[in-house]
Amino acid sequence: MDVRWNSTYLMLETLLPHRSTFSTSIEADYPRPTGSPFWFTDDHSEMAEKMLKFLELFYESTVDLSGVYYPTSPLIIHHIVKIAIHLHQYQHDEHLRVVVQSMIDKYNKYWKNIRDLYSIAFILDTRAKIKGFTKVLRKLNSLSNVDYTNKLLDTRALLFKIYNKYDTMHGSVRLRRAVPASHSGKKRTTWTDIYDDDELDIGASSASLPPNLDLSRNVSATSLLQAACATSSSELATYLDSLLCYRQLVLLALVSLPPT
Repeated sequence: MDVRWNSTYLMLETLLPHRSTFSTSIEADYPRPTGSPFWFTDDHSEMAEKMLKFLELFYESTVDLSGVYYPTSPLIIHHIVKIAIHLHQYQHDEHLRVVVQSMIDKYNKYWKNIRDLYSIAFILDTRAKIKGFTKVLRKLNSLSNVDYTNKLLDTRALLFKIYNKYDTMHGSVRLRRAVPASHSGKKRTTWTDIYDDDELDIGASSASLPPNLDLSRNVSATSLLQAACATSSSELATYLDSLLCYRQLVLLALVSLPPT
């Protein structure tokens, strides 16, 4: 299909494992004069491989975001970041730079301003929250030189506005929530582009520790966590900043260990 680039990707994916057979077929169907170059050369094969590699991410993004049995809105920002990095890597490629530049222009037209729906959906993913969204904006800023400071502030303000409206309507009903299962053993390959520099910043965490905490070995981890998060102003604030609270809990556990 002339207007569907993903059909080009699928054709190349099917072709390349059988390139020698394809070349033989062309030579049989279209005889060439003696001494003239082959119709399908190694240069053609190398260019096909480059195009296949270049189109692969766009094909994967299309498949991931076309799913119907799982929510796709939290995934969109993942692919926005991946595509921005991908285009940046090919920006100066000798064969693709003309095409890539027009793709960057089109990308900036539609995705430079991230829509609120996708921002909020991403933040509500328990693996992301405000910290993950901050890293996304930092990553995009390094690739496009766009200042996203207001985007972070505006998104957080909008999220609290929506939450407060919901809380006003349904705040009187409080359901007892089960403790979420641990997902520490799951792979985080999807998050590599966002958390590639993720480290435990003990200095930053310790600066916001609540005073007068009991660090004795008899205090439970739950108590330490509740104390670390005690200053949160609302349920939403607790959720958004809970990653910092868990970091504080790790720090508290470390400092309460007996000296070796």
